[in-house]
Amino acid sequence: MTGIANVRGKSFWAVIALLVLITTYCTGMPNVGQTGLRVANLDELRAYLLSNKPDVERFRDRGPFRVTVKNDIDIALSVKEHIKADLYLATWGMHSLALSLPNHGPWTTNGNALLRVVNLLHTRPEILDNRIDPARIIVAGHSFGASALAVALGKDAPALGGIMLDPAGVGRNIPPYLRKMRAPVVVIASDDRITMTRNRGYFFTNIPANVVRVSITNASHEDAQFPLEPAAQTAESDTAPLEVLQMTYVSALTSAALSLGLTGKLDYAWESFAEGVKSGRLFDPLRK
Repeated sequence: MTGIANVRGKSFWAVIALLVLITTYCTGMPNVGQTGLRVANLDELRAYLLSNKPDVERFRDRGPFRVTVKNDIDIALSVKEHIKADLYLATWGMHSLALSLPNHGPWTTNGNALLRVVNLLHTRPEILDNRIDPARIIVAGHSFGASALAVALGKDAPALGGIMLDPAGVGRNIPPYLRKMRAPVVVIASDDRITMTRNRGYFFTNIPANVVRVSITNASHEDAQFPLEPAAQTAESDTAPLEVLQMTYVSALTSAALSLGLTGKLDYAWESFAEGVKSGRLFDPLRK
């Protein structure tokens, strides 16, 4: 596991990433390489990353820490409201909590549920793990999950920032939340020559500031989904195996999460994406 958790459902997922030191191991990881970086803890990782040139390609490999997985965790928001989740402790030093929420609208309902989960973990992080730093929460969502993320951040969820993977929106109710967002956001889009996601433009034009967007060359909307399928050519893209495109999403996501989690800013991710543009894996970087 590099920095992302498995998907539940075809059209929505949300991840809450919390920076920690990882100490255990998980089987069944994708067939990717392991970084040669050797660090003892998260402080050493932070010092190394921030003192070296940012490069999104670095995060195509597994990180220096070991991982574990806890499936079907029950998060009790109230006596009547419970949410199931899977907890992945990822190799670049993050807890990744994948929430099991409905994969249909209204997306404001999921956004309010995400807001309640973030509020709970901000005040009681020990319900997941006592190593979690509640001041370093990052939320991420794919497709309509990004609409739910917009609702949570638009309502001032106590998160350092958000990451939207090929976001999609329906109707007029999402832009007002986007315009209220103050936390920094990274948008990682598919290739609009392959897939034109519904109202994806909402998620850059309506966010007033502190937003970065970059697109993945030849990637479709579905390439942001996990678990990894066996390497195969996609119908839309005959230039790169599905596995390669998914790992490009992961590397960009990991860079974004570390940028937000370690610094609270977008600069590290933005500089790392420049290297991805040079390699041809990424294109059309935008920032405001």
